Amino acid sequence: MELLERLEKTLEGLIERFTDGVFRTPVQPVEIGKRLIREMDSHRTVAPSSTFVPNLFVIVVGADTFAKFSMLCPPLLSEFETLLKQHVADQGYKTVGPIAVRLQEDESLKAHEVKITPVSMKTPPPMDAVLDAELAKQGTVLDPHPGGDQAKTVIAGTGRADAPTEKMEEAAGTGDTT
Repeated sequence: MELLERLEKTLEGLIERFTDGVFRTPVQPVEIGKRLIREMDSHRTVAPSSTFVPNLFVIVVGADTFAKFSMLCPPLLSEFETLLKQHVADQGYKTVGPIAVRLQEDESLKAHEVKITPVSMKTPPPMDAVLDAELAKQGTVLDPHPGGDQAKTVIAGTGRADAPTEKMEEAAGTGDTT
């Protein structure tokens, strides 16, 4: 079964890269929602009696997409969290902490490019070196402020930009640890 899943993921990636290269349309929230679920499923950990999935998702988009989406925050990020919580419940997954989604801007990304990094953390940390260290262990290094002073981060549930020192748990509210 794992072989089929890898083949499916490879084919999806090839098709997405081809269509991104040909059509180059701005990314839509529904596409990000689908990718969040795929990232959750592909990073699951099967234990003897449970299946664990990441609970923190960092979505990195280009400047134009960030500007468009930041006007929809926090409802958009809250909707992503609800989608992920429902998927956890539907699949019988467990998380080590509350589901949280964070949106970041990276001016080097084009309008159709999106990077999603899933992380499992008991308590989502403030946007600081703790998160960077955890992401680096997974082979991903995200600057909490990509692009320097112009970079913005929206933390789910706050509707505020550039709030790196506030804990995600407080910003996202209380979440299920399903």
